[in-house]
Amino acid sequence: MSMNKVFNEKNCKSHKLEIHAYKEKIQTNLSFEDGLGDKNGMITTEFASNNRNNLYYMNEEGILFPVNNSSQRFYEQMVDSVSINGNLPETSIFDTTGSIGRLDILPNITRVGSKYNLKAHGIIESSSNSRFIIRTKLGNAIIEHQEITLPNLESGSFFELDLELRVKAIGDAGTARIYTFGKFNFIKNNGVSTSIFIDDYNNTTYQTTALAEADVTIEWLSANSNVISFHAVSINMLN
Repeated sequence: MSMNKVFNEKNCKSHKLEIHAYKEKIQTNLSFEDGLGDKNGMITTEFASNNRNNLYYMNEEGILFPVNNSSQRFYEQMVDSVSINGNLPETSIFDTTGSIGRLDILPNITRVGSKYNLKAHGIIESSSNSRFIIRTKLGNAIIEHQEITLPNLESGSFFELDLELRVKAIGDAGTARIYTFGKFNFIKNNGVSTSIFIDDYNNTTYQTTALAEADVTIEWLSANSNVISFHAVSINMLN
């Protein structure tokens, strides 16, 4: 099915196309009965309100329409590895060299129900009972803080970090609320997978009305031979 069929006036009613004009952009609520049309009709681009990496449709007149509630690539890390050893202070897992997207969230674009999904994986090495802290931050707000205790893990042991940030309320600090949950998985030397669950809530310092840069940091609480290396990091947004 061509994009022309989706957007011509004859088919607008059957496809329930509702167009709402705003000052800075045109936003649509689309409900398709017979598919999304040609893949060439979907593009990723920067729009009038600077919503980077959002998914849009382009109609036959060349007008862009954002697709609400679509999964959008927010940030993709392209460097091979970021290594954090036990001798370093609290250190970010991000290296934006050659990355796709950016880590800042613009003011007032987050909605109630917006979700950010962070996935990362790599290798880890630790001595028995070594501890580190994972912190997730949006601007000045620490929205997740989890201390993790590890067994003895040989060099080259695999790990995975999977977090979801879910916005419960928007506004200034004290009004906005965000819930963070997920898990940190690692493979022990005997091949057994272990999951440590992460669950945190911020309704005091989180806000959606100011520019906020996303960050995740690692802080080892002991040196020894501990090291964690992030080979891939990505953030997707459902807004």
